[in-house]
Amino acid sequence: MMKDSIFFLRVIARSFLIFLFVTTTFSNVYAKDDLSSLMSDMQMSIIEDDKRPTWDEVDTDLKNQIASEYRSPDFNEIRFFAKYVELVPPEAILDFLEIEEATCHRRAHELGRAVFRKTKDINESLKICSNSCTNACMHGAIGEAFSDDSEGEGFQTNKSSDQEHRYSITNINQLVEKMELFCDDGEMARQHKRGNCAHAMGHALMLKTEHDIATSIAGCSRFIEPGMDYYCATGVYMQYMDNAIVNKKRVSDTEQWGSNYPCNTHTAYPAACYRYIMSEVKEERGLGLEHLVMLCAQLPDETRAGCFHGLGSTYTPVLTTYPGLLKVVCSYGSKTEQALCIEGAIEKLADFNEQWALAACEFLDGSNKDVCLTATRGKMYRLYKPTMELYRTGISTTNTAIIEFLDAEMCETKPPALSE
Repeated sequence: MMKDSIFFLRVIARSFLIFLFVTTTFSNVYAKDDLSSLMSDMQMSIIEDDKRPTWDEVDTDLKNQIASEYRSPDFNEIRFFAKYVELVPPEAILDFLEIEEATCHRRAHELGRAVFRKTKDINESLKICSNSCTNACMHGAIGEAFSDDSEGEGFQTNKSSDQEHRYSITNINQLVEKMELFCDDGEMARQHKRGNCAHAMGHALMLKTEHDIATSIAGCSRFIEPGMDYYCATGVYMQYMDNAIVNKKRVSDTEQWGSNYPCNTHTAYPAACYRYIMSEVKEERGLGLEHLVMLCAQLPDETRAGCFHGLGSTYTPVLTTYPGLLKVVCSYGSKTEQALCIEGAIEKLADFNEQWALAACEFLDGSNKDVCLTATRGKMYRLYKPTMELYRTGISTTNTAIIEFLDAEMCETKPPALSE
């Protein structure tokens, strides 16, 4: 018993000596003022998180009014968000959106635009948006910031640093020249991946050019770092679809839709285009998996893999309930086309919930499972993934279109109806 007590006392004594050594060393390396500043910054960070407004704090009558208008068949997101960012903290509105719809991506774009119109401060807007609604608020805020030249004064970032950058954007060339700088600057660089910033710049280009796809894509191609151009293009096509939805335009109403417009006309980044077009085509036409596969199978070799990427992305929401469906959806075409399909389905899902993505990967085997697990680890906006070159046009993925319709029994967790 005595030996145990002595041993215990020795452990305490050694721990105390180690503590003294570490604190003394730390104090010698950092000045007292620096330590005080560090502790102050840490405390402020905690306080700021605690002070972030929530939906629960909103007045009950106002909450009921907001919820009623939001769920109304006549809902207009532009008027809705412009009205309520003046009455309710935007953070609380974001909280509400995530309660209503976990990802809330499309509608939060317009909220981000309203946030920047209110603050006229990009850093403040990015702090408000954070990564809410899978970064959609941030995308909208940046799109509005770079497209808004109503006052001719632009905006700046890093207000408290020695290197202040003012972004006065009066034409598309100025925007393109400053994209790279912005993605390395201020709150944007602190909070978000560079690829995510590039996606937001795609939104901005479309807003600045009044939805001119060709000019916007040309602007995206000016990014220097490989991969940034592709993610910029994804922002272009998402903004194209956002505009169509807000203005209640159907994709299939366009004269060119019979030939897969706009993906057939603007072919530089087929995966970026089909990623956002396919889901709307599926919904509007009521198409099942087999018909969507045939749509991809009949495309030219250099753009077909991009279509399969869009196919995977279209079924991402379903995988939250039926993870085994991934094995069916991404079993068509060449191995390369299957890989792009898997990345289309999994990267965004992993961004939202990594465990859901891993569950879907478990239904795959061989190289397809490897692709899936790598996509889960990397999530969205990886710049240096091995398949990146395949996301651009002109890369042949297979010499022949071999499409096999596999039995739905491959999916161990079988959905009620494959064609929905």
